[in-house]
Amino acid sequence: MTTAPPLPMLITGIAGVPGYNAFHHFRSLYGEQVIGLRQASMWPLQGDGIVACDVENAKGIARLWDEYKFKSLLNCAGTCRLKSCELDPAMAHRVNVAGTGNIMRGAADHNARTIHLSIDLVFSGAGNGGYTETDPLDPVTIYGGKMVEAEEVVKNLCPDGCILRISLPMGISFNGHAGAIDWIASRFKQQKPATLYYDEIRTPTYTCLLYTSPSPRDRG
Repeated sequence: MTTAPPLPMLITGIAGVPGYNAFHHFRSLYGEQVIGLRQASMWPLQGDGIVACDVENAKGIARLWDEYKFKSLLNCAGTCRLKSCELDPAMAHRVNVAGTGNIMRGAADHNARTIHLSIDLVFSGAGNGGYTETDPLDPVTIYGGKMVEAEEVVKNLCPDGCILRISLPMGISFNGHAGAIDWIASRFKQQKPATLYYDEIRTPTYTCLLYTSPSPRDRG
């Protein structure tokens, strides 16, 4: 028997593939006790239990914690756009590091059970793979570096929290083309090429292995 997490639950970053799928999965299990957080600019993503607030908005995030008094947190928030992070490190820090701090301060204040999603890009890949949690971190991108900093924020503010380093997340997205799978499929449907990277070797994490994916009718 699966034991329910402490409720209510906050899931952040639901405009992204992991957060979107997690929100629908846990919402199907626990209904109104699960709230999903998206950034304000993602206005097309609407529905029951969805709240708009940027993680960089410290006062807004604090008000959200005070209103709902969450007891569980699944933090999927952040920007993973590699090029955007390389071109604007300040933005990458504001969203991925400072934003994580705002979320984690609420979790610490409310003693919430916490899972923070990080990424395999905290490692360079220069070794032979098979990384463990004790291996030295050596990111080669701004994004990877900021995710390392975000992990430190989590450990400092929520030392009992769990940091889950996933690999390239693959699954459906809220608008049908934001995720890698949806984007490739949308390109093929338009009979257009799908140009992908050629200098990375990664093992995808499929959301169906992390959560139960929502049915097509549940897409926002």
